[in-house]
Amino acid sequence: EPPPGDGANPDVTRDEIIDGYIKTLAQVVGSEDEARMKIYSVSTRHYFAFGALVSEELSYKLKGVA
Repeated sequence: EPPPGDGANPDVTRDEIIDGYIKTLAQVVGSEDEARMKIYSVSTRHYFAFGALVSEELSYKLKGVA
């Protein structure tokens, strides 16, 4: 889901969006530090998503969180 605001004048900063990705992944992997190590890409402008290296099992758990 896109954060509030628009691309030209976002209400949420890039860092806040990334922090949200970390917190979301941390719910599945157990800690924010572990989540930071697993995330390998983020998108914060045209679409809102992140890529993380996790097992297939964890990906299903993550799907239930997001």
